[in-house]
Amino acid sequence: MRRTVKRSIVGVCTGFIALALAFGAWTAMHANACDPKNMHYVLWKWGIAAMNLDDATCAITEDVSGKQELIIGKSRQEISRRFGYVLTPQEAGQVLKQCIPGSWAEGKNPVFIRRSNLVVTFNHDVADHVGLLKPC
Repeated sequence: MRRTVKRSIVGVCTGFIALALAFGAWTAMHANACDPKNMHYVLWKWGIAAMNLDDATCAITEDVSGKQELIIGKSRQEISRRFGYVLTPQEAGQVLKQCIPGSWAEGKNPVFIRRSNLVVTFNHDVADHVGLLKPC
């Protein structure tokens, strides 16, 4: 009986160590805040943890599935809640505002997510396209 308990304890401890090493390796391999595989971003995307929203905005620019899940089909208010705020071209300032003319977003009621060049357009108050404006 004691031998079985000892084996169980050793097995559980080994499992915890393996799990800690796996999470440590994941964190080390994806340490950049803009990496869509960064642990903080993944947990934020799942709604499990909070993170710096500027870093989340940076990471989502490289995350195709994240853009679909977190932006497309959402209202402006839902996107604002998730990312902190969105800005119209007028609110975003001259540098970002000058990116709109001649782009795919022109005439489509665009908003910028935070102060990034990540732009969302809406059709009937629902996000229908998200993308980066380059060069901007």
